[in-house]
Amino acid sequence: MTGMNQCVQLRLRSRSVRRYTRLMHAWFSVAALFCAGRAVQARHVLDAFVVNTLDGSVSVVNPHDMQETRRFAVGKRPYGIVVSAETGTIVVGVEGENKLKFFNSTSFELMGAVSVDGMAQCGIVLTPDEKHVLIAHPPSGDLIGIAVETRKEAFRIREVGAAGFVRCGPSKASVYATTRPSPGIAVVDPVAQKLLRRIPLNVCPTALACVPDESRVYLTSPWVEGILDLDTGRAKIARLIPLLPPPEKASPVEVAYSSLTVLDGGLVVAASEERSLVDIVDVATGKPRDRVTAVIRPAWVERVVSPVSPPTPGRSALLISTGDHTVQRVEIGADGKLILGAKAKVGAGPRCIAFRFGH
Repeated sequence: MTGMNQCVQLRLRSRSVRRYTRLMHAWFSVAALFCAGRAVQARHVLDAFVVNTLDGSVSVVNPHDMQETRRFAVGKRPYGIVVSAETGTIVVGVEGENKLKFFNSTSFELMGAVSVDGMAQCGIVLTPDEKHVLIAHPPSGDLIGIAVETRKEAFRIREVGAAGFVRCGPSKASVYATTRPSPGIAVVDPVAQKLLRRIPLNVCPTALACVPDESRVYLTSPWVEGILDLDTGRAKIARLIPLLPPPEKASPVEVAYSSLTVLDGGLVVAASEERSLVDIVDVATGKPRDRVTAVIRPAWVERVVSPVSPPTPGRSALLISTGDHTVQRVEIGADGKLILGAKAKVGAGPRCIAFRFGH
């Protein structure tokens, strides 16, 4: 009888332990989902940082009400910019001084600088952990990794080629760089710090943007009236998506499209600074969806999107730096039409745009 009672007690205890374990698992699952939900909802765009090339400054813009909240001096002819939330640092490539400058992202005070002679003006990206900046250095053909906190060279990815425009892929696993005079795309692993492959091309790419799975890269090239569609799996250009200028702007220009960005739903937005055009294209059909001519000399187009929060279905927002010393907000409707929004007055010659995200 005693043995039977012990067995019953053991079974009851075992059931209690299993019930307790299930309850704890359920609690942790709910807590994890709650915390993840909070993290997703709390992560949003706080500020846009706009490089003003002609007056040597960076404007801080609230991208929601489109007001400039601050402007701080950075040096002669700044161009590229990245923002590291991990280290609380804004990194600006100052072309006129051949320096990479590091500013506190709250006080905007200069924390230090690194001299990089001959760096590419559009060749600055963050590594996935945001602790290093990759700089394209055409004279050596390398991508130089500089630690954000120590502001010292930490590594080099060699034999990339004379890289110009550099962009991190959406997966953050690869970085893509345009190269010339041997034209092509170099693909590097920023974590393993090595060159993965080169894709040779018969045109010189100037700007690029990747689809989310990085199976396609869209390119611009001098004297090309449209967007080139690069199939990365086959390592070849699959087609040209033509974007013919209106008759009154049909005179040939060297750089027809200076900046690209990819949206959800197979849409690509291209900005033509020389012709004051912003086009949106459905790349599945290869046909334009819309074009606006009211944006003056659009130099740079950047999508306003959090790296964590999911985008609103059927709706995207862009910021475009313009030749009238403003940043223009543009919404994309569910029908793929461009909807011009408010402008923020910034410094002279605005170019590259970067975002700061927060909770």
